[in-house]
Amino acid sequence: MQELTQIRGYGEFKQAFDIQLKQVADGFIKIGYLLKVARDTDVLYESGYQSVAEFAQAEYGLTKDVVSRWIAINDRYSENGYSDKLQDKYALYGVAKLGEMLTIRDEVVAQMSPQLTRTDIQEVKKEIQEEEKVTDIEVLLEPQEEVHTAAVDTESLMSMTLYLFWKERPLLFAKMYQLACHAEVMKDEIIDIVAPSGIITAFERISGVGKVMFTIDAEHDKVSCVNVRSGESQEGNINELLSEFNRVFKPCISVLPEEIWQQVYEENYPIVQQAEERKDNKESKRSQSKLSKPEKIEQPEEQLPGQDSINNHPEYMPDEAKEELPASIVEKSDTNEKELDVQVPQTTDRQVSHKKKILMAIENMKATLDSPYGSTDSKMDDVVEYANEIIYAARKIQRGESYENIY
Repeated sequence: MQELTQIRGYGEFKQAFDIQLKQVADGFIKIGYLLKVARDTDVLYESGYQSVAEFAQAEYGLTKDVVSRWIAINDRYSENGYSDKLQDKYALYGVAKLGEMLTIRDEVVAQMSPQLTRTDIQEVKKEIQEEEKVTDIEVLLEPQEEVHTAAVDTESLMSMTLYLFWKERPLLFAKMYQLACHAEVMKDEIIDIVAPSGIITAFERISGVGKVMFTIDAEHDKVSCVNVRSGESQEGNINELLSEFNRVFKPCISVLPEEIWQQVYEENYPIVQQAEERKDNKESKRSQSKLSKPEKIEQPEEQLPGQDSINNHPEYMPDEAKEELPASIVEKSDTNEKELDVQVPQTTDRQVSHKKKILMAIENMKATLDSPYGSTDSKMDDVVEYANEIIYAARKIQRGESYENIY
């Protein structure tokens, strides 16, 4: 084996680290096995110790809890549950992570990547513990998850999980939608958007079913979900994830992602706190969190007494926005226009869509510049991208041309 002092480069380092990690885990499996032998045989008879716990405490200062934990690790992770050999599928986890996973059911552990950190696994345990507070009877009494499109297969755990996954992540959805509009989509492009670190783990709760752990493992081209209550699971691949997305959302380059999101979920597209940054190199991708959390939705600020609002001036709003206002406000606005002889230009639906696109790009640009995350270079890359979106939409308004005729 190569000497540790002679390691050159990340590849050799990672290989050496994996070997040492496995050796440590193997050591704990062997210790657990020996403790079980001491517990189950008369090997301690000549020592005078009455139990394995007494032996471990007197000879090595090990508490009863530590002994029980090492035995439990051997029970769970050794071959056949009673041997001195670690199962191959657990070789890269390390003892600390194996210990954390002791209380997690096998079906969930089977979907957890060795790339998860101990902190990630602790977060997974918190999600499961939160779900365990809800009894099976309470789950049965819950209303069924409300779905607003027939394209979602309500009998499919994967289809329902993805439906909620995209709902909780509108910014991620918009990026995926724009990608899916292309005629050909490469698998790596999907991974760069959905799982830039190569691994993600997310939790979605389906009413009447329970909490589901959703994972993407790019290295093994694996997409999976498992019900943390029942252990029911379903697996697929990354191309199938794209197919499900296309089936539900039907991406079209002439329709904005925000509009499709609103149609599918029958809710207004939310304003999201954009605290994410683009990672372009492999070193930075490795440091990204493997847990995907729902995006933070900004709640509209409460209007103070005396504070003015655009809703009080519908004469400056497009027609489709006026339709959502009370009739009294719109009538008052019409009267004011007549008194002032103000001519309000007619705005087409297409222009409204493009204006929304411009306003959204401006908001995203501002959020990027204000964000404490990311380097200056990555921020400037994003700003340029948003600026191009503004120019693109402005040209469409100015020329009134179709997408194909813009450039």
